[in-house]
Amino acid sequence: MLEPMKVQEEVCDFCPLNTVPGVKKIMGKVEGKDIMIWAQSPGIEENREGRELVGRAGKFLWQELKRVGITREMCDIQNVVRCLPANRREDVRRPLKMRKPLKQEIQRCSFYTKQAIKEQRAKRHLIFGEIAHKEVLGAEYRKDKKVFWSEKLNGQVVCLAHPAYVIRGGGENSPRPNARLIEFRKRLEMLQSPRDGALTLTGHNSSSASSG
Repeated sequence: MLEPMKVQEEVCDFCPLNTVPGVKKIMGKVEGKDIMIWAQSPGIEENREGRELVGRAGKFLWQELKRVGITREMCDIQNVVRCLPANRREDVRRPLKMRKPLKQEIQRCSFYTKQAIKEQRAKRHLIFGEIAHKEVLGAEYRKDKKVFWSEKLNGQVVCLAHPAYVIRGGGENSPRPNARLIEFRKRLEMLQSPRDGALTLTGHNSSSASSG
């Protein structure tokens, strides 16, 4: 088992989120598992519990991953921003208001992202949301390249929409799956063998040109 991620105060000192009261640092662990989940950032529920992917979008994600045989225990999990991106107002009942991460916040956390990439041993990387796509993949990122072999990560990559985006399209508990959910499930199903449910993706060449 590899060491848990550790906070480096000299890195966090210059991050705007470091001074927001009530915002926790959720570092996660990289334990060398075969599947790596990369997400954008913690939400309100994650900040409350101090754990990744436990809010509404996270629960939806694990429900969908279960359909293709993936459970939380099989995955290492990292956010590319490890604190809840939020502003704080003291004159309201819920003082923390979530927002999109700032460029500076993503840049400060890139130290930990690079560390996680170095420590990971995953064969498959599921990356959720465009912010995470760009931050994890760097020069390998292409908007129309969704399933491919990554030399940087030394593994297969599947780029998917942020779960919250799918939910906003009516994907959660919808009696009639919408286009966002259909595409989301289609890409996830590429991880499942139709014969035995084992995780599988084709080799370097055959998946590199997939878009969609």
